Amino acid sequence: LQAVIDAWAKCPEGGSAQKAEEILNHLRSPVSSTKPNIYHYNSVITAWARSKEKGAPQKAESLLLEMEADYNDGVIEVKPNAVSYSCVIDAWAKSEEKQAPKRALHILEHMRNLYFEKRDEDVKP
Repeated sequence: LQAVIDAWAKCPEGGSAQKAEEILNHLRSPVSSTKPNIYHYNSVITAWARSKEKGAPQKAESLLLEMEADYNDGVIEVKPNAVSYSCVIDAWAKSEEKQAPKRALHILEHMRNLYFEKRDEDVKP
């Protein structure tokens, strides 16, 4: 399924990021025998970063925050890494939204706080 998510992530068609996220959501469902890994999540975040659709950076950030919360709550074993945060920063950087610079900086600061306060090497900027 990773290859299918990647294919949608690289597709320039409108709606492709949503298709990639639908596959991820299937993997996240209790009926799936395959559980999502960091590559699945990061590929979908990348799909949103590449998307020119309205609200794409918010979708990328929302997925990152869901992953972070689910990991912290013990729902999933996959935690965001530096690539996850960088892809969301990239999504904001590519957007033309007014709050983009502030949101990108906020994500970077959050990433740095995780690294310096929790000594989480996986999120080292």
